Amino acid sequence: LIDGVPTAMAPPGSDHARIHRALALQIGLHLERTRPDCVALIGPGVIPFAESDSNFRIPDLAVTCEPPDGGRGVK
Repeated sequence: LIDGVPTAMAPPGSDHARIHRALALQIGLHLERTRPDCVALIGPGVIPFAESDSNFRIPDLAVTCEPPDGGRGVK
């Protein structure tokens, strides 16, 4: 959702998916060792701080140290 308009994206290619997997694994393992209260999330919904009523993003990867939110999205 960008400025209230649903916006489609092309699916990632296989090279992108492999890099995505490798990064998520390495970041996740690093967090387990150094910040066990944090987690790497794959494809999380991100609710931006500004204009959150009309914008919603889905990045490849995010890191959060917030407790689980019941599926509402990462802030």
